[in-house]
Order: sequence, then structure tokens, then C-alpha cells
Amino acid sequence: MRKARPPGGRCFPLLFRQRGQALAFIGVTTVVVLLGLLLLYNVAQLTTQKMKLQNTADAAAYSGALTEARDYNFTAYANRAMIANQVAVAQIVGLRSWARNLDSTYKSGPFSWVPQTFASLSALGSMWTSVWNVAKSAAGGIESVLNAVAGPLIKVLDLLIDALYYGSTAYHIAMVLTVPETVVEVIEKNDPDASLSSSLTQIGFAAKHAYDAYGFTSDYDPTKSGNDDSKSGASKDRQANVIFNSQDGFYNFRSYPWPLPILIDPTKLIPGNFGTLFMIMYHSGGTELKNKSGTYMKSWTGADSTGLFTILMVWIFVPFPVPIPIPIPTPQGYGAALAGSANDLQPTSGNFNHNFAEAYGSSFVNPLTIVPAYINVGNGTGATLDSNGGLKKYWDVTDRDQATASAHQNTSGPELLIEVEKPMSKIAISSSPGLNIGGGDTGRLWLADGTQGSTIKALSKAQSYFARPKKLFQRGDGKAEYGSLYSPYWQARLMPNSLLEQGASILSQSFP
Repeated sequence: MRKARPPGGRCFPLLFRQRGQALAFIGVTTVVVLLGLLLLYNVAQLTTQKMKLQNTADAAAYSGALTEARDYNFTAYANRAMIANQVAVAQIVGLRSWARNLDSTYKSGPFSWVPQTFASLSALGSMWTSVWNVAKSAAGGIESVLNAVAGPLIKVLDLLIDALYYGSTAYHIAMVLTVPETVVEVIEKNDPDASLSSSLTQIGFAAKHAYDAYGFTSDYDPTKSGNDDSKSGASKDRQANVIFNSQDGFYNFRSYPWPLPILIDPTKLIPGNFGTLFMIMYHSGGTELKNKSGTYMKSWTGADSTGLFTILMVWIFVPFPVPIPIPIPTPQGYGAALAGSANDLQPTSGNFNHNFAEAYGSSFVNPLTIVPAYINVGNGTGATLDSNGGLKKYWDVTDRDQATASAHQNTSGPELLIEVEKPMSKIAISSSPGLNIGGGDTGRLWLADGTQGSTIKALSKAQSYFARPKKLFQRGDGKAEYGSLYSPYWQARLMPNSLLEQGASILSQSFP
């Protein structure tokens, strides 16, 4: 018996004929989903590794720039120590000259008898003589002590100054050699699989940095003239100016009346009372960074001179007593000292670290000290305390011209630009040998890494720069301070890469 056909049975053959077509759809969808998952995995891996590589490049560039900043700060500290020692040398030269002048004034000078002769013409002369004898005893003791210790002290200070220069030089050479080593070491510590790129672009970056770093600083010899060395000479002798501005009142301008003894005899105002009414000694002296005649040899020379100013009261009785004060300036004492080779005291214009009128505390323009000052010139400085004395070699920025609002500020050091790379073989993606998902380059699920040269690269730039924190180290004059190797305010910072640098890096990937 034939079974009844179900209602709508005519459509069933069509449905039966379409059975199994969903498998193709599922298969294609599965492949797409798997490819998406593999692509997502690859992108995540590459993004993570790219970020890690960029951090590695930034750390390496920053560390290299920081090494350079430390070199500049070390030199700044060394220069400051050199300046402090030079000021100390100037002090000792000044003390030695002052002690010789003191001894000449009170004890051994050819005019030491003059004050006591004038004092004997006063009823109060014994007061002068008492003080004089005390000063005479002290002068001999001071002269003996300084005669024994001044020379050895200056020699030690000059050796320290030389050591500071050679220490700065050694540190600078070490910095030049250490920057590449530091960059490589930081890369290895952050990512052992990464390395500094060996591309032509990296070679160009390294060559430019080496050129800029070499030209940013220079060593100078202040004893050479501009004709001897284009880097040195009076027009660019900045260290001498810094030393001069670091001086104190004693070594530069020690000119004043002697506080004791002073003779004032009011009895000479009584009519008919002849003799010394007033008597005082005036001292002039200073220490100079002096050039040897005809050369450019910055040496320390000190000169001191003392003059006696006396007023004699003479009375004339015609027809009644008339007082006539007679001022008498008299040369008294002198002394000089030297550390270096500029063994003359002749006040030739241009040979001092300031103008002629102020040379040696204005000794040659003061009417009371001009005569003993020129006597001092004839006697000379005596034996040098240290033939190796005077200014020494030092390091400074190459551009030492006067800074303006737009030039010569030296606030930025050389730029350090590096390119770091990592091979794709060290990154676990679907096509890596360890995974090899997709069956090779002929498989349907095969995704090649797609990178140029099978590497990823990162570019980073850093530089040293000068900035004095105003909140922490405010200048007393409130002015802005520009970069130099006298203040240790050098730091490091990361810099954005320019489009030209990025383009060069991208272009180099085609030419490994």
C-alpha cells in the first residue's frame, strides 16, 4: 500500500538536494577566523617588541648623552678647583710681596731710619718709637716664615692645578671611548636580542656625532698668543677673566694707610714749637697676572710699596709768629714676589689683567708710593717662587665668544642619534621556526612577517644640555647663565627625531 505524501512534500526534494553546503561556509569562515587570530597574534607580538626596542633605544641614547654631560660637569668642577688654587697662589704671592715690603719698611730698608728721625722732632715721638719697635720685631718674623713656606706651598698648588688639567683630559678621553661602549652595553642589558644597527645610516649618525662632540670642547693654553694658537690669546682668555673676577680685595688692591703708627703732635701748634706735627705711612700694593715683555706668559707678580707722609711745623716771627706747615713725602719700603717667568715689574701698558692706573694697587699713580714703586722696579721681583707658576692649560667650550640673546649660548651639547635593530628570528610570531603555523609559504594559513630585511628597528636621539635651576641655584645678580665649563649644570634629555632622520632610517632598511 502506497504511503500518503506529506503536505508540502514537493519542497523536500529541494531541501534534500541542498544538504551539506554549510560545510564549505564553515570551512572558509574558520580559515578567515584563524588567519585573523594569527594576524592579531603577530601584530601584538610585533607591537610589544617594537615598544620594547624603542625603550631600549631611548635608554641607550639617554645614557650616552648622560655620559657626555658628566664629562662636562667633571671639567666644570676641575676648572673651579683650578681657579680656586690660582686665587690661592695669587694670595701667597701677594703675602710674600707684602712681607718683603713690611721688612723693608721697618727693619732692613734704606729708608727705615727716616720715620724715627722725624719722630725725634716731636715731644710724642716715643709713642711712635714704641709702636715702631713692635712692628719691627713682627716684620722680621713674618718675613722669615713666608720666606720658608711660600715657595713650597705654591709649588704644591701648581702641581694640583696641573693634575686637575690632566685629570680633565683623561676623563674627556675616557668619555669619548665610553659613549659607544655605554650605548652597546645598555642595549644588551635591556634586550639581549637587540643590537646597534650596522646600516649606513647608523654609520653616518655616529660620524656626525663624533664630529660634533670633538668640536664642542677644546683645550686651551693661556700662555700662547693668538699668533701661536688660534684657540688662545688675550682676546679669548676667558679663564684669566674668571680668575680676575674671583679675586678678593687683598690680592688685587691692598692699598690703605698703615693703621699704626700714626703721629699727631698738637703741641706743634703752639707758637714757636718747631718739629713734626703729623706723620703717617701709606701703603699701595697688588698682585697681577702679568705678561712677560714681548711675549704672552701669564705669570703672577706682586708688588708693594710704602711712602711716608710728614708735616713739619715751622714758625716764623715777623713781626708775630706765623706757622708754616711743610709737607714732606718720603719713600719708605718696597717689596715684590713672583710665581712664573714674568720677572719684571715695569708697568708697561697692556701687560696687566686690568688698566695701567690700577696696576699694583695704583702704586705708580699714588704720589706717596710712586717713588718707592719705581725703586721696586729697579730692584726686580727677586727669585721666582715657582718657575712653573702662572696660568695653566684647561678645557672649555670651543665657542667662547660673548653670548647674546640669539648666539654663543652653548646651552645644547652634541646630539647623539642611534638606530637599534632586532632580527625577526628572535621574535615569536606564527611564521617563526619554533611555531611555523600555516605549513610554510605554500600553506593557506601562512603569514610572512612582512618586515624589510627581516628586522625591526627603532630610532632615538638624546643630547646633553645646560640649564641652571633658578629655584635651587639662583644667581645673585638674577641674570640668565649660559653654557660653559665652569658651572656643573649639564644634564641629559631625549629629543624628537626629525622627518629627515626618520626618512634616512626608513631608506636604509632597503640597503642593510
